[in-house]
Parts: sequence; structure tokens; C-alpha cells
Amino acid sequence: DRVMELYQIPKGAKVIGISLRSWKNAQKYFEREIAINLDEICEKYNLYPLFIPMQYPYDLDFSIKILSSMKTKGVVIDRQYDGSILKGIFRRCTITLGMRLHSLIYSFGVGVPVIGLSYDPKVKSFLEYVKCPYYVDVEKLSMSNLQETFDYCYNNMEEIETEIEKNLSVM
Repeated sequence: DRVMELYQIPKGAKVIGISLRSWKNAQKYFEREIAINLDEICEKYNLYPLFIPMQYPYDLDFSIKILSSMKTKGVVIDRQYDGSILKGIFRRCTITLGMRLHSLIYSFGVGVPVIGLSYDPKVKSFLEYVKCPYYVDVEKLSMSNLQETFDYCYNNMEEIETEIEKNLSVM
């Protein structure tokens, strides 16, 4: 809660946790595409973007770059926190969109629905393993496939949260 206050995240805001990284094999317009997608998602669902960099300083710089390309007002967590605080930050999110595997692990671990941006087989494999197979291949990222995946997850949030809770108890 203190971290959320520190970054002046509006109380009661529906937060989308975002953990991105630059990736040399991403399509040429990946940065622009992801910024446009995030703006549309945030506007459609009234979500507040909270960028949670997992690897410093690389993810921090990239997150700042993406947020500065967006129309939607949001925040980038600009320092590293330990695992217990990160879990608390992800717990305050409504949903998480992550490229970094650990962002997905933390979010899933606290029962928050996740959507992966798969740049490496480990992202897809983790999401399939935990029976939360919601991801988009970064190499095939488009406005429609990310929107469709996000729409499905957001519109089925209660069912997905129940499935996560059930899967967490098994794990």
C-alpha cells in the first residue's frame, strides 16, 4: 500500500500491471504497437497502467519509453523492490500483462490473472503449465490478437481467478 501511495496511484483505480522488456527480435514497430494497444486497453476498461520493471536498468528505460509514447497517464516503478514487496504490488493489480517470466510468476502466485507476451518458450510453457494459457507471441503481435486475448481474459476474469486459485492449491 505504501508503494502505491508513494507513486500516487489513485485509490480505487483498476490497475494493469505491465512488465515489458526490449527484445532484439521483436518486429520493427513493436514499441509503437504495444503503446497503441495499451492505450486502447486502458481506455476501453478504464485501467491505470503501472509499469513494473523486473530487470534494471534495461526494463526501466524501456518502460519509460513505452509510457512516454502513450496517451494514457500511468506510472513506472523506478526502483527495485524485494520479492515480498513485488508480490504486494502485483496483488494490487487487476490484471498483469508481462513479458518477463518473473512478473507472471509473481502475479499468478498472488491470484491475479496474467497475459503473457511470449518472446521465449519459457513464457508460453509457464502459462500452459499453470493452466493459464493466455499469451500472444511477440513476433506475431498485432492490434487484433492482443485485443482479443485481453478482451477474453478481462471478460472472464472471475472464472480465470477461480481457475488460478484452484491451480495454486495444487501447486
